[in-house]
Amino acid sequence: MCSARDELQRRKQAVRDRCALQGIISSDWRKGGKAAELLRREPWYQAAGLIFVDPSPQLLQVRINCLLDGKQLIMPGPGLKEGFYRFFPNTIAFRDLPHAVSMKGLTKFAGKMSRADFAGLRISLLVTGSLSADACGGRIGDGQGFFDLSHAILAALECLASDAKVVTLVGREQVVDEPLPMSCWDVPVHMIVTEEKVFLPADAPLSPARIFWEYLAERKIRKITPLWWLWAGNGGREPLSGLQR
Repeated sequence: MCSARDELQRRKQAVRDRCALQGIISSDWRKGGKAAELLRREPWYQAAGLIFVDPSPQLLQVRINCLLDGKQLIMPGPGLKEGFYRFFPNTIAFRDLPHAVSMKGLTKFAGKMSRADFAGLRISLLVTGSLSADACGGRIGDGQGFFDLSHAILAALECLASDAKVVTLVGREQVVDEPLPMSCWDVPVHMIVTEEKVFLPADAPLSPARIFWEYLAERKIRKITPLWWLWAGNGGREPLSGLQR
């Protein structure tokens, strides 16, 4: 008999399978430049001095724009194993920007963040890609969960602004009317930007403000540096079920 969690995962996978059949693969989306320019005009973006952007290829122009527009940029490293990296504006030659803000250039051009580096930081905008997003702010990612986990870690490190907003960039065909299945750790979005327009979801649910340790295997915690900081710093007392998210 399937548990409620298994059923939720089955429904999520059905959405991903449908996207695959329709040729919607988030990392292959070619319209990111147009959407990035629309985001650039939004007050939330313009007011932000420190922005988290995931490493998805379709968000390349968003990452470049952040540095061109004088903002600090935070990106997660591969698999989050080494945690997060921070870029400062006006430190990278224009010709090097596309490579610098890619996974291949990240470790050369950005500084790996220690735990002390997070003290006093306030990230007010987080940008991610999605396979699909709905009119109520739900989203489906690629199934690896690294954006949701990044958000949870940053919240636990107390470096998210109290009014931090989450934005996703998707193709217009990826926006659906019906509510998407969401797990307890899934982060909803406050704004959806396509190559054509900006959507503000109505009544987006609150973002989860904690790490769901009960769904993380200890081996995963030990592999991801910032998770280990938080767990070990609490004496390893967080509940662990051995379940893998």
